[in-house]
Amino acid sequence: MPFADKERQKEYKRLYYIKNKDKLDEQNKQWGIKNRKKLRKYRHLYYLEHREKSKKYAYQYYLENKEGIKKRTKQYYADNIEKGRINRRNYHNQNREKLNLKTKKWCEENMTSEKIRKRQLKYKYNLSMEDYEKLLNKQNGKCGICSNTTAYENGKGHLFVDHDHQTEEIRGLLCRKCNNNLSILEKEDLLKGILNYLKGTSLGDKMASLTFQIYGGKL
Repeated sequence: MPFADKERQKEYKRLYYIKNKDKLDEQNKQWGIKNRKKLRKYRHLYYLEHREKSKKYAYQYYLENKEGIKKRTKQYYADNIEKGRINRRNYHNQNREKLNLKTKKWCEENMTSEKIRKRQLKYKYNLSMEDYEKLLNKQNGKCGICSNTTAYENGKGHLFVDHDHQTEEIRGLLCRKCNNNLSILEKEDLLKGILNYLKGTSLGDKMASLTFQIYGGKL
């Protein structure tokens, strides 16, 4: 017999569930196994009718149980590696056109030269575009060695980030030519080969004198 008072009825159901939790959970589990398709349909219809409420609940549940969800998901994938591969392959084959369009759209939105440049700076040097602009302003928009500005005039090209390959320290910004030339000085074997090749020439004498001043005759 239903209660006249809805709140009283709700409280009765809550207490009954607490008292008989294991029994009710097992009944629900067995019903779900026997009526898998029906249950899936009910859940889908409920989601369509309560989309925003369902999203809000799912997000709140995720925030409260984040570590547990990650652990269960990781364990599931570890236990079902081959099954996951088959499912992904089947899904891709069944939705090839849809996935290709999605990939094409993403590339159009994210593979612009500006966004690629931002990702490269962050990934290779841990620099933001703001950090790069500060370095550029500090050098008055010029190459740190030859003071060239033509490397990026008319909105084309850019100065390259120069860094120490051992300490990862950012030293400044250089044009392509100076950046390539500087890399030679960092390769001792290559520098020795150049000096041997130019030995006896006027350029070789100048370079030998310069390297002696820099390296103190250690080459």
